[in-house]
Amino acid sequence: MKKILFFVFFLCFHFFGHSQGLYRGGNSLGGNSASGSLELKNQSIPNDTTRVINTVNTGNLDFKQDGTTVIRIGGNNDNAVYISGIEAVPGAEAIEFFSAFRPKQVDVGTVSASTYADGVIVRALDDELYMVISSSWVKVTNQPVGSVSGGTSLIVDDTFTGTTYQPTAVDTFRIKYGRNVNDIDVSEPTGSYVDGHYMYFVQDSTGRLQFPFKDIRKDKYVRTTKEGAVVLWHYTGTGWTSICGACETYVPSVGYVYLGANAADPNNEVDGIANTDDNGGDVTFTSVATDPYDGTRVLRIVTNIAGSVDGGIPLVGVENGDAIQSISFRAKQVVGLSWTTRLLSGDWNTTYQRNVDDGLAGTWEQIVYNDVGMVAQVDSPKLTIRTTSGGSINDEFHIDEIIVVLE
Repeated sequence: MKKILFFVFFLCFHFFGHSQGLYRGGNSLGGNSASGSLELKNQSIPNDTTRVINTVNTGNLDFKQDGTTVIRIGGNNDNAVYISGIEAVPGAEAIEFFSAFRPKQVDVGTVSASTYADGVIVRALDDELYMVISSSWVKVTNQPVGSVSGGTSLIVDDTFTGTTYQPTAVDTFRIKYGRNVNDIDVSEPTGSYVDGHYMYFVQDSTGRLQFPFKDIRKDKYVRTTKEGAVVLWHYTGTGWTSICGACETYVPSVGYVYLGANAADPNNEVDGIANTDDNGGDVTFTSVATDPYDGTRVLRIVTNIAGSVDGGIPLVGVENGDAIQSISFRAKQVVGLSWTTRLLSGDWNTTYQRNVDDGLAGTWEQIVYNDVGMVAQVDSPKLTIRTTSGGSINDEFHIDEIIVVLE
């Protein structure tokens, strides 16, 4: 009997003296596996039990299921908790999620913004959106584009209500609502774009949305036909194309007055060079089919002398006294750099100039004149194309899709 009792005592001493399991009141939480990791198998923790597990340095505390980590705590001293997945329990509100589509509603009048991290967007009680910037609430709905504390851009009001609208690069990836009882002319977007950029336009009233620039894929002008119509304009890398289920083709109004009847006239393209001015032979105009931007032909200008050389394109259809809303065209430097385009005083109320971007040499670039107060001083005032003082013989310039819009 004494031998048996001694053996039992030895086993207990060996177990309790060497196990590294956690205990409280004699309740074991587990022990060490063969690999040295702490394991808890089919054990219960009394509700009055408090346990602290400490990892040091870069150690992780992993909770695994069938060898796969589902929760990791600690790691790399970042105090982070990594969870492989969360299954929501209906009715539970212990975990809150911030959604970009339906932000959490917060009483911004009483709750301090410092409660949340910078960049968090919440929905106020009046459904306006606020962003935390430098631990302060900043309203971001129905605000103009601009810079606020921290340099964060604000969200723009995406509704336009006039009879004309000029999209710019800031409208990229936005939905724009055109709201007017009368038709709205939406011009071709100005700015820099790459393949894949797009804009949505919605007819948000009885006035149709008219797009007086050609769809590069369809070679047509399009406009919406009913309230609620949605148009997607997608930049292809060389121009804009549209997708619309409630649109029709149309011919722009008489406001588009250029009557060039040459290779650069988008409304009446002709394989010819009518209504051009070679400045006494300083340049030569030809109609070519080389990489036209619009249609099948383009006007080519080649210099015949070195130095600063002019060529002119009379804007037939514009009359003395006409006030101009915009003049736009496509330009490409083929040979030579630093070409400029001008509307010279005498033909116009003052001189206006646009430089062609040398960084875009060899590619089509849109040039737009939309200065306030442009007025023609003669019938058919000229658009002048000029080389620099360092120009050479046989420098080459292409121009296409000339569009003139009267006020």
